[in-house]
Amino acid sequence: MRELYKPKPDREIVHARSFAVDPADLAHVDLDEEHVVAKVQRLLDALLRLGDGLSALGTIVGLNKSPVELIGFDRAEVAANGWLAYPALGRLAQVAPLNMTQQMFLARCKSLHELWQGVPNGYLKSLLERAGCPRVAVKEVGSIKLLQALLNVIERLNTHEEASDAFASDREPEGWKDHNEAMAPLFLNNDLRIADAHETVEQCLTTLRQLGFDTANVNAGYGRSLDFVIDGVITALRKVATEIETLFDPGK
Repeated sequence: MRELYKPKPDREIVHARSFAVDPADLAHVDLDEEHVVAKVQRLLDALLRLGDGLSALGTIVGLNKSPVELIGFDRAEVAANGWLAYPALGRLAQVAPLNMTQQMFLARCKSLHELWQGVPNGYLKSLLERAGCPRVAVKEVGSIKLLQALLNVIERLNTHEEASDAFASDREPEGWKDHNEAMAPLFLNNDLRIADAHETVEQCLTTLRQLGFDTANVNAGYGRSLDFVIDGVITALRKVATEIETLFDPGK
């Protein structure tokens, strides 16, 4: 131990000591709990899968877009250099204290939304039109509802064990405009992104409760709320990616 500290200036040792944590303060902490960096990596993994799936869907209907053009993340770049080229991931993955303030929470929700909402609306609309959805109706649909509609179309194809080439159709898909509960976390994240008035935040807290989150302790901090929102977004994106993968490979 002496040799470890010997080469260090006294001021550095004193500075480091100021950050020491008493083991007793950690007795109640679950050291196996997933940290925010791991969550953001899971989010990235879900986005990469979604990009691959959306690109593959486009290929079968004559829309040639690479995954990186659709989601803004390059799988090869991530494999080679991690997050280096994507500082937005690092910002989202910054330490998220349990006593996070409401404004910090809302800012992080905005950053989260910006990561997954980059899929071009025009591309999603083109996919839906080629799946048989009326152009006039599709034109009025917003970004999250476009993804929801696409999920509805693909889920129905998978339910009937259709092959991927059945995606392209001249007939309007049944139920393509229906509400899909799997997309609820994305709608919540979007609401939190634009929540700036107290009344709006209260509505979002109500939605959090409806999705199963206990909001009783938010006055002590919004750290757990952020965990819940990120986990929900990951689950929703994975759902879309999984349904697309199932369409191409039913046995997967």
